[in-house]
Amino acid sequence: MGLSVRDISLSLLRWLFGAVFLFSGLTKAVDPVGTSVFVEKYLTTYGLDALMEFALPIAVALATIELTLGIAVIVNAFHRLTLRFSLLFVALFTIITLLSATVLPIGDCGCFGDAVKLSPWATFWKNIGLLVVVVVLLRCDQREYTTSLTQIGLCLVGLLFALGLNLYALRHQPLVDFLPYKVGTDLRTEVAEERAKAAENIKLVFKDKTTGEERLFTSTDSDCWLDANLEYIDVRQEAVPDAKFSDFAIYDAEGNDVSTKLLEQEGRSAWLCVGSLDIMDKEYERGIKSLIRQYPAHAIKVLTSTDTVGEMFGLECYTVDAMTLRSMMRSKIGVIIINSGVVELKADIRDI
Repeated sequence: MGLSVRDISLSLLRWLFGAVFLFSGLTKAVDPVGTSVFVEKYLTTYGLDALMEFALPIAVALATIELTLGIAVIVNAFHRLTLRFSLLFVALFTIITLLSATVLPIGDCGCFGDAVKLSPWATFWKNIGLLVVVVVLLRCDQREYTTSLTQIGLCLVGLLFALGLNLYALRHQPLVDFLPYKVGTDLRTEVAEERAKAAENIKLVFKDKTTGEERLFTSTDSDCWLDANLEYIDVRQEAVPDAKFSDFAIYDAEGNDVSTKLLEQEGRSAWLCVGSLDIMDKEYERGIKSLIRQYPAHAIKVLTSTDTVGEMFGLECYTVDAMTLRSMMRSKIGVIIINSGVVELKADIRDI
């Protein structure tokens, strides 16, 4: 006897539910440090700063649970137990995203890491949809299932695969880079174009003395200054839609923004990104010495959110905002090779 339409529909719902979990787990597992940034944001918002040191383990656990759970749902292993756990898991995060969308606004929720940007409200309704699906599966699919060794084996493979993705990214770099500073990006062109748009979006606010009406002019418009009927009030910066490099700025020792100057340099230069010195050991030191052997000192720029690093390495030291630095380089100490403004290579310093 063939499957009924009802059975096929329930199977499709189960596969859809599992696929969402699988995709969510994958996007987190390929970049655990990026996932930990979202976890830190949640912990700060909810006043749980005491748990901040556990942000990375929590990120790894979330990715591993979601990916493994997605596979378990798809292969239908431990049918009712898996669905009940899924129901609790989704219900918990539905409550969290509802709070994030209302009383504790948090911005991008990080549900799919940096791969897909979702607002808390979008995530909330996505979770509501998942809740409906899992409730339908629990109530409508009352068939008896047995879990085979093959299904258990697939779940274990998924678990090991998830852990492997996380460990690879933590030791090297994310297997897939969803950030603006990924290999192949022409930073020189893209940053210049975005800054040009930002400059166009600077508006001068004047008040018409006769009508009291506010009028906006571009920063290059000189007529507004010559009109005696207009009174200057303020300058307004309108946001650039989908801006990726709004926080990108590299400062020299005097506090000057030299990011454009560095991007305009021709040929190869190595940006040694130092996020933390606490983990410095012989392996990291060997990587830095290897980089210094490969590039002349003037071609190596130390980018850090920590002071005095340049003095330690005897290299030019520049300051970058800590969050921007984490977007540029996931490793605590890593290197970005820039070739005439284009990102040519990103690597953990231990791999140099």
